[in-house]
Amino acid sequence: MEKNEFQKIFSKRSLQIINTGIRKGYFEQEDEKRLTRKLLQVVENGIETNIDGTAVYGMYVYETIPKKLYYNAKVFENEKEALIYIIHEIKHALDEDETNIGFEEKEDNIGVGMNEGASHRFATDIAEEILGEKIILTRQKCLGVEVDTNLDEYQIEDKMNEIMCKALGISRGEFLIAQNEKNRIKYNNIQQKFNQFANFDIFRKSLDDIYAIQEETWFDKNGRLLEKEASPTQEQIFKTKEAIRKCQSQIMQYVMKSNIRKLEEIQKEMIVLNEKIME
Repeated sequence: MEKNEFQKIFSKRSLQIINTGIRKGYFEQEDEKRLTRKLLQVVENGIETNIDGTAVYGMYVYETIPKKLYYNAKVFENEKEALIYIIHEIKHALDEDETNIGFEEKEDNIGVGMNEGASHRFATDIAEEILGEKIILTRQKCLGVEVDTNLDEYQIEDKMNEIMCKALGISRGEFLIAQNEKNRIKYNNIQQKFNQFANFDIFRKSLDDIYAIQEETWFDKNGRLLEKEASPTQEQIFKTKEAIRKCQSQIMQYVMKSNIRKLEEIQKEMIVLNEKIME
C-alpha cells in the first residue's frame, strides 16, 4: 500500500474508533471526551508510515517525546488489514496512563502478552463493525501451534484470554472494558477471582513468555528489526507449547476447583498440543 493511501484510511477511520468502541460497549460514554483528547494529542504529533523491513506492522512509542504512532504502510494489501493495525496501535495510546498500557505494567512489561491479545481482539472487532463485514474464522499456525481464530496476530494470547474468561464466567466484552478502565477495579476483580482457585501470576507470566518468543522472530540478536519475520525454531515452538500448557493447566485447576461441571466445555476450547492437556 502506498503511504498516501494509508494516510487517507487513517484520516477517514481514526475518529470512528472511539464512537464505535462506545457503541460496542468497550468504552464508557462518559469517557468519550477524555479518549478523544488523547487520540487528537497523539495524532497531532504526526504519524510515521515507514518502518524498516516487513516483520513489524505497527508500533506505539511512548518512551519518546513526543509520543508517536508508527505504521508499516507497505505491508498492507487492503483497507481491512490497514484498519486493524491502525486501531490496534491507537488502542495502546488510548489505554496508556502513568503506570500502565491497558493490562501491561510499563515499568517491567508484566502483562504485555495478555494486553497484546486483548488489543488485537479489540482491533479486529472494531474493524468488523466499522467496515460492516465479518472476518472469518480459519485454522492458523502461530509459533508452530494451530489455532482456530479470525485474528492475524497474537492468536495464542487472544485464545488464552478467551478461555480464561469462559472459565471465570465473564464475557469477552467485560474483559475488554477492563483494559481501558482507569481505576482498574474490574481487572483487579478478575485477578482476585482467578486467584481463588488458581495462580493468575503464572497464567499472565506464561502469556508474556509467548509474546517474548513471538518478538524474537521480529528482531536479530542485536535488537535490530529483521527484513522479514523469521520462522520459529524447534526450540521456540517447544517453549511456546510449554507456556500454553502452563496457561491451560491454571485454567483447568480453576475450573476443577470452582465448577467441575464446566470441565468438558472448557476442555473443548483448549488448544490441542498433540499431547495430553494435563499430565
